[in-house]
Amino acid sequence: MNSPLVSANPSRRDFLITASSVGVGLSVSGALTRVLAAQKSDDFKAAYDALTKDAQPIEDKIKLEIDAYIENGNMVFYRLSVDHAMEPNDYVKRVHLLSTENPFARVARFNFTPQSGRAAVAGRMRLAKTQNVVAIAELSSAETSAARLYIAKRYVQVAIGGCET
Repeated sequence: MNSPLVSANPSRRDFLITASSVGVGLSVSGALTRVLAAQKSDDFKAAYDALTKDAQPIEDKIKLEIDAYIENGNMVFYRLSVDHAMEPNDYVKRVHLLSTENPFARVARFNFTPQSGRAAVAGRMRLAKTQNVVAIAELSSAETSAARLYIAKRYVQVAIGGCET
């Protein structure tokens, strides 16, 4: 089959035009990728710093369940729960879900009250590529005493990215 768009014997001119177009496209794409990568890590750092404010979060209090390998980043299921009492004066007030490499680091925020009974959620999110997913829980008692935060991290390998923009 002969296609009118693809010649069996391209001319030197056609070859040079195609090669230069591909070269320019790849160099622009590479520069854009580096700029976006810098913005992503800066966005995560800013979000993380705003939440922790020099506090040292405690590990092993949040159970963050996400598969270690995800085929498609468009639909990543997660489940998280916080091991903390939900008393009127001391409860999990908020849980933040962050991603280290998505275009926007803040994936979700969940608010709880003592009437919630338990600080637990399940859902799905999108991941752009292989990265860490971070959950940070804020306790209500942090307002009256030294800031108390819980943290959990999960490294997730993503085969096909789900959110490039």
